Amino acid sequence: MLYGSNQGLTATGDDLWTQNSAGVEGTTEAGDLFGITMAAGDFDDNGYTDLAIASPFETLGGIDSAGGVNVLYGSSGGLTATGDQFWHQDSTGVLGTPEELDSFGFALATGDFDDDGVRDLAIGEPGATAGGMLAAGAVHILFGRSGSGLGEAGDELWSQATSGVVGAPAVEHEFGYSLAAGDFGGNGVTDLAIAVPSFNDGSAGAVQVLDGTSSGLTASGDQLLGQGTDGIQGTPSAEDWIAASMRSGDFDGDGKRDLAFGNCYDNNGDYGALQVLYGGTGGLSTEDQFYMPADFFALSETEGNGFGDVGSRGACI
Repeated sequence: MLYGSNQGLTATGDDLWTQNSAGVEGTTEAGDLFGITMAAGDFDDNGYTDLAIASPFETLGGIDSAGGVNVLYGSSGGLTATGDQFWHQDSTGVLGTPEELDSFGFALATGDFDDDGVRDLAIGEPGATAGGMLAAGAVHILFGRSGSGLGEAGDELWSQATSGVVGAPAVEHEFGYSLAAGDFGGNGVTDLAIAVPSFNDGSAGAVQVLDGTSSGLTASGDQLLGQGTDGIQGTPSAEDWIAASMRSGDFDGDGKRDLAFGNCYDNNGDYGALQVLYGGTGGLSTEDQFYMPADFFALSETEGNGFGDVGSRGACI
């Protein structure tokens, strides 16, 4: 961890965190991949940014790759192990049951999903069983609270088996493989985009969007968006892997967050593509922009490069 200063980043006070660091919960094991995914937010509303650190291949109680997430809280001296939390599906009050290859924490995103002014944490678990379907995938929401931080109270567990959610769970859909948070409707509450990269029985993929409300995320108005949906450009085909990586931002400066997502292997040539959906009053619009590598390069230069991988961990690899 490098800290900022009035001269920019500095090595002074540099921190090195592992699960072997004093006070950090969990057990260091080969292949845990502690830190492969991270997300920052002020989960306890004290003015200091906190850091969620995933180890999605953590072994829990002998269950291989069940996964877990450590949370280090910020202070005037930087991140601290004091009050460190280690979240997993064996944590008291957290919904779900740990299973082999769940990969709890494979994707993380932060946002104020319940509009209480405190950041919450979304945790992707693409290997989870849902509706009896292996690796259909799921997403957990842990809510932040002023003065206390993340807690299990009101924990939400979402999947395509959840009542009201559009779509149906299927083997290896991997709902929750990638996550992006943003106020897509411009109503002041954070919404959550959830990748379903293997949706449509041919790995074409789709994006599920759940709206935030004063009581948390809701399936009411849920959007399931993919190529060929309501005018979205592109033709779905096997192994497209739409939305395997995602980022949100206000790309057109209208005050509403937009969504960029990478389609790892679009065009049946492993070239990939980048798609952008814009936020609007009713949420994400299907009037999109669609970019192929041929728009910028000779295809021979980009074959197999996974153009459109906007993820932080090389999600298209």
